[in-house]
Amino acid sequence: MRFDHCCFKWLFGLLLALPLLGCGSGDNNVSATGKATYNGTPLTNGSITYHPDSSQGNSAGIMAASEIDGQGNYQITAPPGWYKVTVVVEKPRAAEGADAYALPEYLTPEKYASIESTPFSIELKPGADAGAYDLELTD
Repeated sequence: MRFDHCCFKWLFGLLLALPLLGCGSGDNNVSATGKATYNGTPLTNGSITYHPDSSQGNSAGIMAASEIDGQGNYQITAPPGWYKVTVVVEKPRAAEGADAYALPEYLTPEKYASIESTPFSIELKPGADAGAYDLELTD
């Protein structure tokens, strides 16, 4: 197969352009912090995911996720807009053996783990009030 000079220039140009493609510069992203509690007690593990809510006009197509720290805190960075928020807190599984492959056992109501049933709809925006991103899970 012949690899001529024209093809080489095209391939080289494509390789130079690849770093410029992707999710954008992120200059307009918003960072938000919140606290996740369950029946008034801070969660000590789990994850939180912000899913773009197209029904509220968010067509960004970018999800953002965060782990919950030992005090119930989390931090999200994503483009501004409306998001459906899911919270997943599972019972830890064994590292090995049959229990390592067991189905997850949720420690909070499953409605919070599904985008279809979560009650959390949050607008991520600059200058939000303190506590705007706090999540209170209840039975």
